[in-house]
Amino acid sequence: MIKRIFFSVLVILTVLAVTACGKHTECKDADGDGICDGCNETIMNTNTQIGDVVLIEDGIADFQVVLAKDISEELFKTANTEIRAFLRNEYGIAVDVIIEGREQDVAIPKEILIGEVKSRGEEYQNKDCYLRNNDYFIKTVGTKIVINAGSPDKLKIAVTEFAKLVLETGSAKKTVMTKDNSVISISSDYAIDSLKLCGNDMKDYKIATDLSSKYYSDGANLLQKLLAEKAGFRFQITDISEAADKAIIIRHSSDVLPENSFKISADGENLLIECAHDNALEVGINGFIKSVIDTAGKEVNLNGTVYAKDISVLYYEDFGAVGDGKTNDFKAMYDAHVCANEGGQTVKGTPGATYYIKDTRIPYAGGVTVVTIPIRTNTDWQGAKIIIDDSEVASLADGPNYDLSRYNIFSIIPDEEHEGFNFTNETVLDAIVAEGLNPDTKQVNLKIDGWDGPVMIIPYNSEHKVFRRLGYTRYDGESMHEVIVLDADGNVSPETPIMFEYTNLDYVTVYKLDPESAISVGNATIETIDTRINHNLRLPSGSYKYHTGYRKRGISVTRSYTTVHNVKHIVSGGFNLLDRSVGLAGSAANGMFTAQNANHVTFKDCIIPGRQAYGESGSYTGHSSYNFNAVCVNKIVLDGCIQSNFWVTVNKSMGTMTPSTEYVEGALPSMSIVKINGENMRMHWGIGGTNYCKNMEYLNSQISRFDAHAGLYNGKVINTKINMMSLTGYGDMILENVDWYQHGTTWPLLYFRDDYGYHWDGNVTIKDTRAHLYDLGSGTPVFYLAMHRYTNWYWGYTTAIPNFTVDNLDIYSTKNQAPVDSGFVANLFYFRSNAKTMHLSGSGIRSTVYSVIDDDGDGYIDEPLYDANLDGRINDADRIDVDGDGKIGNTSIKMSDYSSLSESFKKYGVSHPNSKTNVNVVKPPRFIKIINNDGVDGTGGYIFKIVNTAGQGISDGGWYRDKEAPDTYGGFFGNTKFIYGEGADDFFYGTDHEEQTETTTFKFVSKYY
Repeated sequence: MIKRIFFSVLVILTVLAVTACGKHTECKDADGDGICDGCNETIMNTNTQIGDVVLIEDGIADFQVVLAKDISEELFKTANTEIRAFLRNEYGIAVDVIIEGREQDVAIPKEILIGEVKSRGEEYQNKDCYLRNNDYFIKTVGTKIVINAGSPDKLKIAVTEFAKLVLETGSAKKTVMTKDNSVISISSDYAIDSLKLCGNDMKDYKIATDLSSKYYSDGANLLQKLLAEKAGFRFQITDISEAADKAIIIRHSSDVLPENSFKISADGENLLIECAHDNALEVGINGFIKSVIDTAGKEVNLNGTVYAKDISVLYYEDFGAVGDGKTNDFKAMYDAHVCANEGGQTVKGTPGATYYIKDTRIPYAGGVTVVTIPIRTNTDWQGAKIIIDDSEVASLADGPNYDLSRYNIFSIIPDEEHEGFNFTNETVLDAIVAEGLNPDTKQVNLKIDGWDGPVMIIPYNSEHKVFRRLGYTRYDGESMHEVIVLDADGNVSPETPIMFEYTNLDYVTVYKLDPESAISVGNATIETIDTRINHNLRLPSGSYKYHTGYRKRGISVTRSYTTVHNVKHIVSGGFNLLDRSVGLAGSAANGMFTAQNANHVTFKDCIIPGRQAYGESGSYTGHSSYNFNAVCVNKIVLDGCIQSNFWVTVNKSMGTMTPSTEYVEGALPSMSIVKINGENMRMHWGIGGTNYCKNMEYLNSQISRFDAHAGLYNGKVINTKINMMSLTGYGDMILENVDWYQHGTTWPLLYFRDDYGYHWDGNVTIKDTRAHLYDLGSGTPVFYLAMHRYTNWYWGYTTAIPNFTVDNLDIYSTKNQAPVDSGFVANLFYFRSNAKTMHLSGSGIRSTVYSVIDDDGDGYIDEPLYDANLDGRINDADRIDVDGDGKIGNTSIKMSDYSSLSESFKKYGVSHPNSKTNVNVVKPPRFIKIINNDGVDGTGGYIFKIVNTAGQGISDGGWYRDKEAPDTYGGFFGNTKFIYGEGADDFFYGTDHEEQTETTTFKFVSKYY
């Protein structure tokens, strides 16, 4: 690199001597105060020149060294060594070396300023030339010496050079920084030598813009900086109100087409820069420099239309993305969306690019922080690939890069006015409760100041806990809540009927809804390189304990009316089955596709693989790992989505799994269990499920696991292949034109989750559906429609078995792809314990099971508040002494007796031998309807077997008869209507009806399964 070095004084001002004495030809200053002894006027020191700074005189140093506040520790050491230590060791003189902004930083007249010391004023900052990495200067400005450079390494050299030029050539008697010591070392290899407009030199031009606008002020500074980098000089910036001819004018323009939304053109003696999207001004300027200046020769002559760019669409490359699959493009992608969110622009990827993301930390507030890319505008990745490298990301709290695991890569978020807020006005909330907030409510009088449109609300009542999970990962429930959509007049949407009775409201979370805010994001292949960090911790006993949190690192949607489409997800890396058989396991995944607190979210035409069901070696269940989940969403839809590993073939010697979307010989359903090295392991755990959602729909898809955990209201599976149906909730569940593939020999078509009480209160309709039974071994295929196991535990609601309609169900064998024989016996219910325990009121046969909690802190395990009087409401009328100890609300069981028990015991609760109250009042189906039962192509239908509970002394509960009438004890199904045809008389009540033998549809047996 060629250098040019100037020895000059740039600023010739001193506070010591600026004029000569005018009254005496010879002025004397015997006392050295700078004042002529004869005329009392300022006198020039004859031993120094204008611009010189005396640092040491007669063994006294009256200066200090000040380093910029962002100076590195290494530079601090250099200044100490080259200046303070040198003066102390060579001359016995002490000087202070301080850092700008620290407590000891008090300005004095004489200072050596190292780096960009901003607190001393603009005149001491670098503004005369642009400093690149190899540039530096040493100069005097008044009574101060300024040392600065374009890089930390060069600044060290400049400090050392100053010490040699000034300090080492001086003495304790006198050390002076003279004008001859000033050094400016700048590069001469600039991209351009001259910049002209229509042939006229632009060297004396100014940049004029609206300096009151941050966009335009920042844009002007960027243009100044970039042109200084290319040409070596800086254009002065001035406000547009002061602009004259010969200016680079930057201004807003709204009357331009998208392709000219950023335009640079010659306008007389001015260069005119026009921008239609203020937030993207810097994008246009960067593009101009890259396209025009960087590609030009040494001389640049601007004329006519110089440059135009469509900045109504932003690209990741506009912000520095490389797209080579190796460079971490996260910051560039983050900046692109932050900018687009400000101006409402679409963001696009570049076809053929591969954007690599690993570290998602960015500089923030003096440090670094993990962030997610915020998306508020339409985004089209245009077929680009995005690699998310999680190979070194742990979801262990003390594991490597744990902080990265806690944040999604992309967050599709609402505009600020649609963000949720908590409504806490007690007067209004009490009025809502008084008017009624329950399944009968049709209107809610909730008025939001300044908003007259629809809203989605989530009411919270902490006095009552719902979905109190039992068994695996036992959970004592959450405050009663659900999503409810209200129109502009407060009418409850037919999509979101109210599930619960709210007798109190702590607060209501409100989301303002605007269908016009809909956006779409999609068209990409996203590859997750799975973690290779072992989350299976070895215990002292030699066994393993699986320890993990949920790793996010996907796409999160919290914006209503969002569609994520055509995203193909691939998972590579991680551990294979052989790795897992010897105790290695990755982390649980939260999901690539997630949604929360929103109305109408659709994932369309996406490829969604199931994630591995990691867990302890030998644990056949594995750990729930998701690739899709939603919480508090109304209308969450998967449309046209395909699970790439719906079927899996296993190479046991290699431990590899080969995915496919179609059945091939030897293939297993994705959620199957395989044995490797003697260890039983579940391969995958389906794609995921939801909590507190309404209207969950799988349409035109092929997916493992439709899973409603904590309460779904209404669901649909239409024109879809499904591997598992797992349900808890209310309302209508519809399966139509569905192919269901059993993944275990006893798995039912409808698995009502046992950990939430086998509960669905509503109607289930199964129409034109085909069941493919898991007989891949040598066993006989077995079909169960549903299963149930009674537990005397309170779940937070009255559990119910739904009303069933089975319309044209065909049953096949997966092994040979053939239909089962006519007359095949299909089980309506698999009762996993004696149905005698399913009575509906009074004293139970089994002991009451209590959760190990003491919310009131009195030392005794709490009693549940449940619908004791079966009126459909939970209120003060239901407060009873559950265990009969004379106290309401508390049992006689001391917490201290159970506090030391292991969690594995606690998760099943504790039974009270003296408490027989039935707190789980199971509601039977109102009807079971089986029609068009004619088998495949009319070759003959099936017989549906169900246990006959009549004669067992089981109460009918009075659910579907006049409760004043006597109890017939006709069994659990005593008042259930069994329908076997379309005729008005094609039905009977109860399992012991005298006409039950008139149809071959139903078969009643006394045996419990």
